[in-house]
Amino acid sequence: MPAQEPLAPGEQAYAAFVGSNFAVYRRKWRLDLATDGKAASTTAWNWPAFLFGAFWMLYRRMYAVAAMWIGALTVASILETLAGASDSVSLMITVAASVAAGSVGNHLYLRHAQRMIALAEARHPGDAAAQHAALAGLGGTRWSAVFVGMALYIVVIGALAFLLDP
Repeated sequence: MPAQEPLAPGEQAYAAFVGSNFAVYRRKWRLDLATDGKAASTTAWNWPAFLFGAFWMLYRRMYAVAAMWIGALTVASILETLAGASDSVSLMITVAASVAAGSVGNHLYLRHAQRMIALAEARHPGDAAAQHAALAGLGGTRWSAVFVGMALYIVVIGALAFLLDP
């Protein structure tokens, strides 16, 4: 997307929320094809979501989604341990979770953006500048969330290893 190309009114809120990487998500969400400023599709693969899963979700400030994702993976890990699953079964579950994250990452991020846009519109009705300022604060990325998530992950894995060690 050329820098000088003006954004459609419906795209401005998404741009304020996503931040500097908006051009990528504009294409992935097919906002560039939408006439009403709403996403037409979210079928594109997301490599960062595939490679980093919940850490990508934390980076993109999808804290509730990341917590649910981590919770589901933790339950799966506990069940694997209790069932005495082989390493190959654990690997298949890990790969399946990564493929799932890569497949639905853009959809999850779009839905998160839409929820935050609706929240900003409800808090600042009729004031686009205030909405965009709120969205800039709610969106974007946050490396500190990734580091906190990594620290918590290490603590949880350590605790599970201690509790579930035969």
